[in-house]
Amino acid sequence: MVAALFSLHSYAPPPPKNTLQACFGASDHALSVTGSYRQKHLKKLAGPYAHLVRVAAQKAKVPAKLVAAVVYVENGGNFAGSAHRVSSAGAIGVMQLMPTTAWDVLRVDPWNAQENIEGGARYLAHLLNRFHGNVRRALMAYNAGPSCIAQGYRPQAAVQYAQRVLALVEDI
Repeated sequence: MVAALFSLHSYAPPPPKNTLQACFGASDHALSVTGSYRQKHLKKLAGPYAHLVRVAAQKAKVPAKLVAAVVYVENGGNFAGSAHRVSSAGAIGVMQLMPTTAWDVLRVDPWNAQENIEGGARYLAHLLNRFHGNVRRALMAYNAGPSCIAQGYRPQAAVQYAQRVLALVEDI
């Protein structure tokens, strides 16, 4: 657990763009015709959290559209009360962070929307690094836990989760 804390706080940047481009088809910039087009779709996916998502993604060096798609799927597109939402599994907030991950690993307050989104974006960056840029596996790990995915398990719910997020990313 201690090694996980140190590796998360000193994570290496995500893999080179071309690895992520293989999953997304192109860079963030190349996918949008104009900045306003990209902003509209980011607003559609992240709702009132679009600005926080953009800032957190930039800090974590992950595509904003990936973070926004996770926000959308985690909230089912319903942002009302999402900052204080608790899932049946106990995950908290906009990015549905598990309390132990939020407090002990990410060192964020999961009840604070900004910290929750920043922590979730950093966690995505960590998972992308851990799974060598494989976005699908990183998303499955975000949903089911990294140990489960690293051991080769592919829970159906995690597979479907990754498919929903990637479909939204590719739709932009």
